[in-house]
Amino acid sequence: MKCKILSLILVFAMTVSLFTVGAGAAELIYRDTDGHWAAETIEGFSRLGLIEGYNGQFFPNKNITRGEMAVILDRLMDYQTAAKNSFSDLGEAFYTDAVLKANAVGVMLGSNGTVRPTDPITRQEAAVLLCRALGLEGGGSVAQFSDRGQIASWAADAVGLMAAKGLIQGANGLFRPTEAITRAETVAILDRALGKLVSEGESASGRVDGNVVVRGAGAKLSDMTINGDLIIAEGVGVGEVHLNGVTITGRTIVRGGGVNSIYMNNVRANGGVVVNKLDGRVRVVTSGSTTVSVTLLQSGAILVGDGFKTVEIPADIAKGQTVEIQGNIERLVNSSEDAKITANGTIQTVEANVKTEIKGDAKVVGATGSADVKVNGSAVAKTDKPAAGGSSGGNSSTASKEITGAEKVTLKVGYGEKTADEALAALPTTVTLKLKDGKTISATVTEWKWASGVKYDSKPTADTPLTAEGSFTVPSGYTYSGSTTVQATVTVKALNKSKLEAAKDAYLDLQSKQTDDEKEAATDKTKILIKDSTPDQITAGVRFTTQKDWKPLEDTIRSIGI
Repeated sequence: MKCKILSLILVFAMTVSLFTVGAGAAELIYRDTDGHWAAETIEGFSRLGLIEGYNGQFFPNKNITRGEMAVILDRLMDYQTAAKNSFSDLGEAFYTDAVLKANAVGVMLGSNGTVRPTDPITRQEAAVLLCRALGLEGGGSVAQFSDRGQIASWAADAVGLMAAKGLIQGANGLFRPTEAITRAETVAILDRALGKLVSEGESASGRVDGNVVVRGAGAKLSDMTINGDLIIAEGVGVGEVHLNGVTITGRTIVRGGGVNSIYMNNVRANGGVVVNKLDGRVRVVTSGSTTVSVTLLQSGAILVGDGFKTVEIPADIAKGQTVEIQGNIERLVNSSEDAKITANGTIQTVEANVKTEIKGDAKVVGATGSADVKVNGSAVAKTDKPAAGGSSGGNSSTASKEITGAEKVTLKVGYGEKTADEALAALPTTVTLKLKDGKTISATVTEWKWASGVKYDSKPTADTPLTAEGSFTVPSGYTYSGSTTVQATVTVKALNKSKLEAAKDAYLDLQSKQTDDEKEAATDKTKILIKDSTPDQITAGVRFTTQKDWKPLEDTIRSIGI
């Protein structure tokens, strides 16, 4: 992940010269990345096990193949199911399983019966695959690239979307869509896209600016704000994931989990939930104050609790999928003729774009749309507008559709942490809109800009609040007479001098604890200090370090300006 404390460490380094005692700079994994612009990111991803080199080298400037890209994405998401091999050019190789798994989840599709695993992947192909893997949807403009005419029509939306999110960049106004992407460039894109990875059994909390990927069962997220998407990846398998007190400004994408699986307690899923489990068997439970404005079911699911407000079943959901709703919801929109729907609870309104049959102990207050709605064979009367009342309360159907304004948006930026553009990119992509009846919905912010007269300083002498402005589109079916401009307060933090002094004191304390041998080894680059090691542990090229006592110093430096 991004080393967000780098600038703070540099500030500290200018204040006090650190010795390279034992735990100084970590030994590089690859001998060909020293001095490379992506060295730090390559090393970080290697330590996470997401990328590998060979023979002690990473070859950062070498082109990455389609097969290698599949391997990286498989390591990231831990895909669980492989498709049958229908590709004429895919034999047995280290990438075969990864390619078939990526094919099963719709990430790597191939064409004309081939998948070209050994071909270098082009920049536009990489954009498409990464969009699919990260669940990015929509499009964006490619007008900023002077070679946009060379971007294939099938890749234009992905390239535009990735560019709009700051995940891909051109050079000198060029995107070079048909050129191969390098291994280092691929890692750099993933680094921009990912804010945090949570593996099996791990816990996470705090603030994350970027997308979070949960890739293992038993993960627990608590008291957390995610300024990006949350992806519950295929690697969760049929295990559980617990979210408690989590706010997600982007979407929550559920691809993993089983029939006793995803628990959301006191969660604000501002960008809605997207369920897309390959076998359609996943259970999502809401409790406490959890509110999900829109849940899009791209696969079957079991939804439990009263936190789901609108549930949408699209026309392109896989055939034979079962949707089970256990709780009270405001609105069900069905566009699938094939989905099997069971409900136990009250549905205020069913909007039927196709004939809809609901089974179970369900009560449907009213129906809208172009097609008929039946519950256990009995027709539901059509209404002109969604009915009022129900489990969520409300004064009237009009009040439930009337927007009164947008909730405040705030962001804190650490000292020297972000440029002006990076701070804008860290603002949420959705805004919470307040309704007259007290409920809320979310809307997409089209663009954030600094307000007129704002001068951004990444290293202020005092905490500095700045105003950014964005615009949102009123969701279909809702009314709003106010301005569609929303403001955000971005507070750039000053350097915390008291904590810097504490870091200096921690360093001096550590220095005083050094033995004479350690001091000599630290200052004389021709000597090396080996401690607590037997002769048979010593091999050529091994560098022994002393890690103890450094964590307090590291923790203090991390806290500066936060």
